[in-house]
Amino acid sequence: MNSVFIYARTVLQIPTDWTFAVGGPAGLIHDPWNIRLAPHYALGVFFVLSHLLSGLRVVLLAHGVEQRSLDRLWGAGIAASAVVAAAIIAGMGGVRL
Repeated sequence: MNSVFIYARTVLQIPTDWTFAVGGPAGLIHDPWNIRLAPHYALGVFFVLSHLLSGLRVVLLAHGVEQRSLDRLWGAGIAASAVVAAAIIAGMGGVRL
C-alpha cells in the first residue's frame, strides 16, 4: 500500500487523500474495478482490531483476570470490531449521517 501511495504522490502528483482511497470520483461501490477493495478494507480493519483485542485478552489472562469475564469482553470487542469495519465501509460507500 505504501508503494502505491508514494508512487501516486511523487510520480503521478495525485493527492492521496480520502478521495484517492475510495476510488474517487466514481467511488468505491459504483466502479467495478474499485469494488474489489471493499473486502480488503473491511477485513483489514476487522482483523487489526480483533488482533489487538486478542492480545489484550492474553495479557489479562496472564494477570489473573477471570476467563469467563474476559471471554465476554472479547466477544463484545469482536462484535464492536465488526461494527467499526462495517461503518468504515459504509462511509467509503457513500453513506452519510
